Amino acid sequence: MLYFIIDGYNLIKRNHKFDGDTLPKSRRKVLLFIRRYADLRKERFIVVFDGKEGVVYSHTENEGIKVKFSQAETADDYIKKIVSRHRHSNQLVVVSDDKDIVKFARRKRARIFSTRKFILEMEKKDRAEKELPEINLKEANQITEELQRILERKYNRYGG
Repeated sequence: MLYFIIDGYNLIKRNHKFDGDTLPKSRRKVLLFIRRYADLRKERFIVVFDGKEGVVYSHTENEGIKVKFSQAETADDYIKKIVSRHRHSNQLVVVSDDKDIVKFARRKRARIFSTRKFILEMEKKDRAEKELPEINLKEANQITEELQRILERKYNRYGG
């Protein structure tokens, strides 16, 4: 399983997609964007922001998404701590354009996504999901029955 460790404010600052009138609105846009993909994927997402929980934003966890506020340290230091403590750094994808974070994550052998690459990858997954044809229950049952007939013929043909 992959864990995406996301530098929240870096993602906001680097992409106009998340522009909002206020910082809380921008954070909300980021979290809604990530939630859309977390629902489709098996990966986990940890979004790290500078600040104190409750003062800055009250949302802390959703299915597949954790929101962490760095409290007394910087978000950069908090991200480094997560990367350092994870046993399997090859399961981590650090999302940031911050050179110091990227350099640190590389040394720890974590994968690196720029904020642009992260957005492109998430949107690519979304397009792939949308391209799947929708079928109704009747069509699904017909497909199942046809597959059962094919398997029964193969089973009977090969000594079943």
